[in-house]
Amino acid sequence: MKPNTRAAIAYISGSLISGIDSSAVYDKEQQRYIQISGTINQRNVSVYDHEQSCQITGKCNAGILKLHHYGDHHGISIKIFGNNFVGHDNGSAHDFSGKVNGNSISIYDDTIEKQFDFSI
Repeated sequence: MKPNTRAAIAYISGSLISGIDSSAVYDKEQQRYIQISGTINQRNVSVYDHEQSCQITGKCNAGILKLHHYGDHHGISIKIFGNNFVGHDNGSAHDFSGKVNGNSISIYDDTIEKQFDFSI
C-alpha cells in the first residue's frame, strides 16, 4: 500500500480507538508529520489529507468502516475491535492489521509484509 494511504489508515484508526483529536500523524518510517484534519466518529469519517490535497470519507455499516480515498481513487475497509483493527486496501488488493496503544499506532502491511509505526 502507498505510504500516505497507510498514514491515513493509522490516523483514522488511531483517532477512533484512542479518542485523540490530532491535526497530523507522525510516520516513523518516513520520519515526518503528515497533516490530516477533519471529523472522525463511530459513524462517519470526513478527513482531508493536506499533502495529497484530497478527502477521505466514509461511513460505518454493520461494524465495518467503509472509506473512499479520493486521492488514490479506491476503497478501504476497516473493522475495529477493542484496541485492534483489521482491514483491506482495495488499491493494493491486500489486507492490513494494526493496534493502537495510547497515541501510538502500529500497522502490519500484508502488501510488503512489514510493520510500520505512527503516532498522533
